[in-house]
Amino acid sequence: MTASSTVEIDCPLPDLAATEAVAAALAMASEPGDIFCLSGDLGAGKTTFARGFLRALGVEEEIPSPTFNLVLTYDTARGTVWHFDLYRLSAREEAVELGIDDAFADGICLIEWPDRLGAWLPEQRVELHFSDAGGGNSRHLRLRALGSSAERWRRAMASDMDVSDFLDRQGWGQASRAALAGDASSRRYERLTRGGETAVLMRAPPDAMTAEFIAIDELLAGLGLSAPRILGAAAEHGLVLLEDFGDDTYTALLDGGAPAEPLYQLAVDTLIHLHQGYSPSNGLMVFDGARFLDQAMLFCDICLAPMAEGKSHAAVESFKQAWTAPLNQAMAVPQSLLLRDFHAGNLFHLGQRPAVKACGLIDFQDAGVGPVTYDLVSLLQDARRDVAGEVTAGCLQRYRAAFPDLDQSAFEASYAILGAQRHVRVIAIFNRLADQGKPGYLEHLPRLWRYLDAALTHPALREVAAWFQTYTNRRYK
Repeated sequence: MTASSTVEIDCPLPDLAATEAVAAALAMASEPGDIFCLSGDLGAGKTTFARGFLRALGVEEEIPSPTFNLVLTYDTARGTVWHFDLYRLSAREEAVELGIDDAFADGICLIEWPDRLGAWLPEQRVELHFSDAGGGNSRHLRLRALGSSAERWRRAMASDMDVSDFLDRQGWGQASRAALAGDASSRRYERLTRGGETAVLMRAPPDAMTAEFIAIDELLAGLGLSAPRILGAAAEHGLVLLEDFGDDTYTALLDGGAPAEPLYQLAVDTLIHLHQGYSPSNGLMVFDGARFLDQAMLFCDICLAPMAEGKSHAAVESFKQAWTAPLNQAMAVPQSLLLRDFHAGNLFHLGQRPAVKACGLIDFQDAGVGPVTYDLVSLLQDARRDVAGEVTAGCLQRYRAAFPDLDQSAFEASYAILGAQRHVRVIAIFNRLADQGKPGYLEHLPRLWRYLDAALTHPALREVAAWFQTYTNRRYK
């Protein structure tokens, strides 16, 4: 193994809180496929670390040591965590009966007494050795990360130092931290609790997107909409401290049986308010036909080869030609602020606020200027959930009634075209995420193909439908 694929870090842990803080830092950077090997004498801090790791991922139930069970599993915001204690393992083969192969494949593993596995341990892993550092609860940790992800763990440890400094400066340094469910991006979210107060910490790559998030947040607030109030920011480190909107996302409410129609009407009213109040300005990304075409081409990069028996230049060129005219036609509607991921998972119901302020908005850092139809498609043809036909029809009628001068034919064509474009792009993205070890995204593909099939019946997409009929054997009338 080369030096470049191994990272070693020594870390003093003066008390239990320090052990739990390191556990939280690694938990926040974890993802399915990660394996943490915990070693050290009895009482060295392995179980304390495991509990801190799980608490950081939002596990609220009792967390016993798995000494007698040998393995315990927990569903968390990052995926399933498998906590193994192999002290009583008499033969390596017994680990297979515990499901360790499944855990290695798509889980996050915490393994106490990993030496029991010997050569069965995957090469890519994080070794954590705990030792006594002078009595009491003081410990010493040696972290040794091996494999292609080793550098990620060095960055995670360094990043957590930035986070701790940032939270200290904001007065939230002593707050407890728990992971919130993330999205398909590289951003991560934590809920901070300080006494009776809560806030949300957004951790993103230290790039321009953090500054853009702040700018769009301020723009939306200035338009009288509910974007989370920014409590503090260090854009150079990708850190933003935000107002906590709570747990009433549209997704949670709808899953809990809340009536769909009032929520979707509120969301459409929010778009109406936005499209009536926003005046396009310089400095924001422009979503035009060329940009939408570039996004659609992702489908060829990811999906064409397995579907069309080999990715050919002719197939790619005909795909591009089929989309060019429709996407330019889709621009023939008014342009406004396009939030891009305006759907149930990114909307909150803030019941104590009046009118459109009751719709809380998040995940808008990719916003730009583009056709008003796009966010309606994102909302009403949600990749992750079905929206009843009567709700969709009522919402579209509600929107059109607010803009009586809107060219209805152009609106319908743009809605169909951008719906098809979005579904093609998301089908590609979800396939890529599945290939990266997130198979849960595959369950949404049948819905996306239904949406796409329906959109491709619009006359404006005749050439695109012909392409899919040629290369995927799908049939369109």
